[in-house]
Amino acid sequence: MNSGTSGTSSSLLNEREIVREAGRAAISSFLDSHTCFQVLRASAKVVVFDTRIPIQLAFYALVEHDMQAAPLWDPTIRQFIGLLTVTDFIDILRHYRRSSSDVSQLATRSIAQILSDPNLSILLKHRKFLAADSSTTLKHACVMLNGNGIDFLPIILPDDMRILATVTYECS
Repeated sequence: MNSGTSGTSSSLLNEREIVREAGRAAISSFLDSHTCFQVLRASAKVVVFDTRIPIQLAFYALVEHDMQAAPLWDPTIRQFIGLLTVTDFIDILRHYRRSSSDVSQLATRSIAQILSDPNLSILLKHRKFLAADSSTTLKHACVMLNGNGIDFLPIILPDDMRILATVTYECS
């Protein structure tokens, strides 16, 4: 009687693994056959920060526009240099609190000044700008997110480097 139960249990485990593998294959096929452009909303806003604006203003803009991250544009070198996230701002506030610095300085300190401060630039994990073009497959975008340990990936038009959106693992 026990051997029959063991056989049934083994059979169920095998069936579960077959179902899981079929699910993985279906998801992989979907991700391979769709591009980043195909999952973008028909209308959405994109917030980009010039690195000359005060960091506090950037944070308020993220909150006001219900955004979690925004690409950073450096006008002196005329290119994107990274992303600023709400988490980055929280890390900066925590640093100011730990170091007993005057938090009111954030009203006037620009993003560029924060990035050039060796004590704070370490906190900004998204300093390197990594983006995918609109024709990138969803699978490759996921590989880029996971492989680089990032949570947000800007999607750009390759012809003129315009940012269409910033994607993440989450759907909203």
